[in-house]
Amino acid sequence: MKCNCMEWLLRKLFRGYSKFLCRFPLSIILITLFVASGLGAGILFMEFQSDAEFLFSPITSRAKEEREILNDLFPVDDRHTLPNRLIYLTQRQVSIAITCTDDGNILRQDSVQAVLDLDEEIRKLEVYPATRSTPANFTNLCNQWNDHCFPDPVTSSLRYYNNNDSVVTVPFPEVTLPTGVSYDIAPFFGGRTIMNDELVAADALLLSYSLQSSPEDIDTLSADWEMAVTNLLHELNSDVIEVNGYTSASLDESQTNLAFAAIPYLAASYFILIMFAVVSCIMIRDGTQSKPWLGVLGVVSASLAVVSAVGLLSYVGVPFNQVALSMPFIILGIGLDDMFIMIAAWRKTDPSLPVVDRIAGTFEDAAVSISITSLTDILAFCVGAISPIPAIRIFCLYTGVAVFFDFLYQITFFGACMVLFGYMEYFDCNGCTCVPIDRRVDVYESNNDLTNGQMMHRTPNNAQSQAYESTDVETNRSNGQAHHHHRSQQESNDDEKGRPVKHHAMMIFFRDYYAKLIYKPVSLLVICLSYVIYLAAAVYFSTTLEMGLEQANIAEEGTMTHGYFTLQSKYFKETGPSVSVVFTEPLPYWDISEQAKIEMFLIDIHEKSHVKPRNVSDIWLDEYKKYLQVRFSTSVVDQETFVRILRDDFLTLPCCERFQLDINFNESEIASSRFILVSGDTFSSVDEEELLLGIRDSIDEATEALGVPIIASSLGFVFAEQYIIIVPTTVLTLGIAVASMLLVSLIMMPNIVVGILVTLSVASILLGVIGFMALWGVALESISMVNLVLCIGFSVDFSAHVAYAFVMDSEEKNLSAYDKLSRSVYLLGFPILQSGFSTIIGVSLLFWSSSYIFRTFAKIMTLVMTLGMLHGLVFLPAMITIVAYLREACCDKNRHDQRESASHARSVSATVGADNEGMVIDEH
Repeated sequence: MKCNCMEWLLRKLFRGYSKFLCRFPLSIILITLFVASGLGAGILFMEFQSDAEFLFSPITSRAKEEREILNDLFPVDDRHTLPNRLIYLTQRQVSIAITCTDDGNILRQDSVQAVLDLDEEIRKLEVYPATRSTPANFTNLCNQWNDHCFPDPVTSSLRYYNNNDSVVTVPFPEVTLPTGVSYDIAPFFGGRTIMNDELVAADALLLSYSLQSSPEDIDTLSADWEMAVTNLLHELNSDVIEVNGYTSASLDESQTNLAFAAIPYLAASYFILIMFAVVSCIMIRDGTQSKPWLGVLGVVSASLAVVSAVGLLSYVGVPFNQVALSMPFIILGIGLDDMFIMIAAWRKTDPSLPVVDRIAGTFEDAAVSISITSLTDILAFCVGAISPIPAIRIFCLYTGVAVFFDFLYQITFFGACMVLFGYMEYFDCNGCTCVPIDRRVDVYESNNDLTNGQMMHRTPNNAQSQAYESTDVETNRSNGQAHHHHRSQQESNDDEKGRPVKHHAMMIFFRDYYAKLIYKPVSLLVICLSYVIYLAAAVYFSTTLEMGLEQANIAEEGTMTHGYFTLQSKYFKETGPSVSVVFTEPLPYWDISEQAKIEMFLIDIHEKSHVKPRNVSDIWLDEYKKYLQVRFSTSVVDQETFVRILRDDFLTLPCCERFQLDINFNESEIASSRFILVSGDTFSSVDEEELLLGIRDSIDEATEALGVPIIASSLGFVFAEQYIIIVPTTVLTLGIAVASMLLVSLIMMPNIVVGILVTLSVASILLGVIGFMALWGVALESISMVNLVLCIGFSVDFSAHVAYAFVMDSEEKNLSAYDKLSRSVYLLGFPILQSGFSTIIGVSLLFWSSSYIFRTFAKIMTLVMTLGMLHGLVFLPAMITIVAYLREACCDKNRHDQRESASHARSVSATVGADNEGMVIDEH
């Protein structure tokens, strides 16, 4: 037999192991259950990670490093700060997006009054600290500036300009209150209508309440106040306005809520898959060969793998998260795939053989194939586990370990269960009731059904002598008609107990009908043309793939958090978060040449897309130069004067004291400073990526020009960092995974060409999934990247099983191209259908999930299964058949040439011999 050493070693190893398995099946089952329960106990120590920023942003990134530098240089003092100087998204806050219930003008009198009433209720809310009885309200907990809560521009403007008219109109974009303070209200109103510099209509408005986050007792009170506001919004029953709120804990809470929301879907999927597995394992024509309980035990085996993986990783402290909740669905799919392969291999064995020999044959064929796919699955998830995004890393760790346990339990727990049910079949027990069957009636009825021609083949050892392995594939190299007739005849052969050997109807269909259909030249041509069209469509749609994970998609649909982010994306992206540009080391700001360089830098950075014009930025140097120009008629002074006037005069002015938050002094020089820019028009993740990259280009050039390190930080930059790395990370991860899979295929597959075809098939499935997920509206982000990694694993399952069955023992049995095709689809056609449809059925419920993450998982899994079945049952068999046919034709031509050469050599030899004989006669 022509196979590599690794395959030969695995076959021998599993054949030897199967004998041990048959001797101690009950012991192995009990030991497996004991180990699984011990590992599963680790679930009690499971830590659920709900920090959205940690999960969906890179572990180490420039944005996080620069944010820490900013926090070190300009730490936030909650009692002396401004909203546009905040650094962390986790800063305690409440934001409320408000629309009209009829989607009308939010500036109508009734809507405005409802907003003002809501604001009053919110500010009256009180929470009680644990250490004292005095309650705390917003006034006690708010971020402060000069010992007062920073006024809310929206409610302050609405109260001041409310004249009880039918519509409240306010100046736009800047509002000046009686205190003399002016506010830019543009960021707080969405869907605006402006007439004569007045805001006369808006679709939505935004209320914001910033809270203190330190010290710890105040942070606890702020968290309680956030919860009180959330409860108030949930209980709000208004016919006029609709509210959607967001707090600093909203995203984290949504992760936890989604985890609980997944439990009903998981339970329902388990039930559906058990029913599917039971129905798939029933053979109506023969009760002893039915294996419904093995279908249930296959689901149990996969469940043990899930429990063991979660328990083991919980023991070692790996946190769980909502993305990893997809793992049980994946392991169920892989486990059932392996189960169907094992049962198909068992059904292929000769029923007249002892159970030990049948189990040995089953493991020798199926376990080797399962080993190849499990190893490639584990490698794919190991590659994903090095991803810089924690959500992907944690998911791949859990799934990779679960695949390992699934393989382990498949060859131990499920294998031992197969031994027990094998003995039940051997002793004529019904596969459903486990009760012995009286075979005398069955045999009599079967004999009456046999034709005379079939009765002639009934000999005591007929089943063994005409088994599929020993006759059909060893001695027949006939055409499809003869091969079909011989197998149809074999279908009703009897075993040594006198009972007919019955094959599953679907296996017979694939062997006798489907193989003939594919083998026709016209069919092969149509398949090749269809494949070209498939590739063209996949490539085209791949070019339309969108990038980025919207924050609204992290939250559960139907919640206030999801509604808030949806409204924010629709109405409040025209003005985005502020951007702090920080000069981290001393710089001679007084020097005219340095001022020119800074001016060039500011011009350049404000010309970048998604940065608001300079007149809305908050730059202390611009205001100070104006102050110097007014006072001294010049902005160029010496260092001592520049620093002294800045510190002693300029920063003490009421209109300029906010700049105290932006300058650090070191004796007679400015140690560090920052400028506050305003981002805008960031309506999509692509816009946020352009903003981040554009600002970084400018500060990198300015760093080189000024010779001082410059950084930029904003509230959204940490999330935006993933948009930059998602494409190169995806390409690198998938490339390494495919390369690893190729290496495994070349090592494990008996035929190098087939191993290469399997790799190309996996790459083709991957390309198709990327293309058609773009058509289905799925973007490339951290969630879909997780699913693309598992796509490789499932793609290998379909392709490797078919390819391995195609080349398995084929050289030893001297099979034709048709025989190889017929054998492979006979063994794997039905299991692939079972595996594909079982997984699609299992994840189908997730299409109705309120979670974008679960729906994305369901979409991509459906694509993977559909394209995997298409490749495993159509494209790959056709391609391998063409290769085998061409190789066969080449070999036939070589044999024909060799025969002609030998014939020619014999004729030449005969001619030479005759000539020599004539010469001898002449000499005499």
